[in-house]
Amino acid sequence: MSQIQTIQGPYANKAKEFKILQAALDITNERQTNHQLRNKWFITGDNPLYQRQGDTPILTFTGYPLILNNLDDAIPELRNSHNYTPSQQELAKAREQSLVEIDLSQLRLEGSGEWGHVVINTLDYSRLNPEEMKLVSIPFGEEDQLEANMNMLKQAGIRNTRAYVLTPEYVLDSVEEGSGVARLGRLYGFGDGSIFDAGDWFIDDPDDWLRGVLNSAAGAQTSEGIKLPYGAQEFLDYAQSHPKEVANAMQQEDLAGLGNILTLYATREQ
Repeated sequence: MSQIQTIQGPYANKAKEFKILQAALDITNERQTNHQLRNKWFITGDNPLYQRQGDTPILTFTGYPLILNNLDDAIPELRNSHNYTPSQQELAKAREQSLVEIDLSQLRLEGSGEWGHVVINTLDYSRLNPEEMKLVSIPFGEEDQLEANMNMLKQAGIRNTRAYVLTPEYVLDSVEEGSGVARLGRLYGFGDGSIFDAGDWFIDDPDDWLRGVLNSAAGAQTSEGIKLPYGAQEFLDYAQSHPKEVANAMQQEDLAGLGNILTLYATREQ
């Protein structure tokens, strides 16, 4: 299986080296034990997409990497207008892989203009409403996972963190009905509060970090010299960088096949 790699440099220059970028939640979870990740600023693979349904501004986090898969078009648009407007074909792919959908008008945002933010008190986040909890789940998880990550931040001296999004007013002014605007996700380091930003367009910062699965020219090679088919390798790569999404999508009947694979792996000749 391909290994997760961490590379420093501007997204505009380094993104093409990656097949998949890790989501913010996966990086946050790894920060529990890998302290080297705690003070790096990451561009993440959460793929925020802003749309409108009538007068309702919607933020969708999708499993389809709209910007990463269209760098030649997206990079100039992000530089010039700060927004990448995907084609209808690309939008359809993103909608098919929708993971979380948030009604931005229900978020109690602080700030105005292009960005607003939800404040998350690491000591007591029970006052967040359902839409705010959906936003918080993207970088910090849900239930036990959320509690563990809030405790980690609290122990690191972070009393409050934030989750940034584009404001409802900005989305309604900038996005046409039936269209969409894609931005990048960013996870700040602990020194800056481990803030999550779902409205990022800064692609030329040499201090940024990218973490995920690198592109390979000809598929992956196993220890026995057997190349996996592209579809199989892509699934393994995705499962490694997005374990939560894969676990949520699995059905009971999938477990038998997975168990067989693990058994064969454990008993194979070394």
